[in-house]
This record gives sequence, C-alpha cells and structure tokens, in this order.
Amino acid sequence: HYLHYNEQTKDLLYKDENNDQTYHISVVYFRAGYTPNDFPNQQCWSNLTTLESSNSIKCPSINFHLAGSKIIQQDLTNKQRLKEYIVPNYAHAPDIDALVDVCYSMMTNIYTLDSSTIDDQALAKQFPQNYVLKPQREGGGNNLWNQEMIHFLNNATNEEKQSYILMEKINAPHYDNILLRDNQLILDKCISELG
Repeated sequence: HYLHYNEQTKDLLYKDENNDQTYHISVVYFRAGYTPNDFPNQQCWSNLTTLESSNSIKCPSINFHLAGSKIIQQDLTNKQRLKEYIVPNYAHAPDIDALVDVCYSMMTNIYTLDSSTIDDQALAKQFPQNYVLKPQREGGGNNLWNQEMIHFLNNATNEEKQSYILMEKINAPHYDNILLRDNQLILDKCISELG
C-alpha cells in the first residue's frame, strides 16, 4: 500500500501517509530472497519482478543472485560459454583464448544429476572423498558429503536429484593460520574461501 511503481519511468516510490510526502527509493537491499522458501506464493514473485524492473539500485543485483546458483556456475564450466562472457569485457586482450584457458584452468567439473551422469555418480559413490553434492543455490550448510552423499544418490527420486549438482571437490592449498576458538588462539591449517 505504501510502495508504488511507475511503469513509464521505472521509479519505485514510497508514499508517507503521515506527511503526504512521496520519496524515490534509490536502493533495494535484499535481506531475503536467496532461497525458494522466501517466495511462498505468486505475490512474492510479482513483488520481486517489480523490484527488479525498477531503476533502483539492487543489492545484490539479479546477476549476483543468479551467479550464486549452481546451474549458472555449471554453465560457466563450458569453455565456449565462458568465452562468451569474457569476450565483451576483455575484447582488448591480446589473446582471448589464452585468457579463457587461464580462467578455465581454475575451474572444477560440475555435473547435473541425470541419466547422462550415471558414470560420474558411480565414481562419486566409489570415491566420495573427491566429490560433494550441492543444492542449486548459494549458502553454506546445505552440502552433502561422504556417506550422506552416497545415501542421497542411492535413495533420492529424480525430482529430488534435480535440485542438486555433483561437484568435484576443490583441493585448495592449506596455509598455517591463527584461529580464535573459545577465547584461545590456535595455530591450524586453513584454506581460503577467496576466489
């Protein structure tokens, strides 16, 4: 009732009924909208469409939302698709193919869980330490590892499997670092999540 969207100007407006003032909303900051649970009905999806259609700055933008989904990340493991994204931004680079090769060398394999990846699923069951199952969205704490992953691969329906991807584990280098746990400084091996 307080928000209004002008389809012609793409302005998102807030009407303060206490003082009869109207304000342009310049930034939409998402504190939710990262999981399907955040959209329990069609009205929620319509609201998101309105927000995304507006000329307000979105934080994060829909591009960053999509980049967090595993299906987009999987799509970028296709070398030709990766090149399509790199060329517009680095058309001035002296050797685009070399740049694509460098980017591609930093990626790991990502598989959908369908009949075309039966062999990969069998390898994951045989060598679970080399794989992880991840849901088709960003955010930690939802991954399936080792026996939990094997159980899922053996028992999940095809529909349940479609909401996950199978990814080869990234064996990042370990570094000595100092952690603070229970008010104690501990020297331990760590990996960086930067990348």
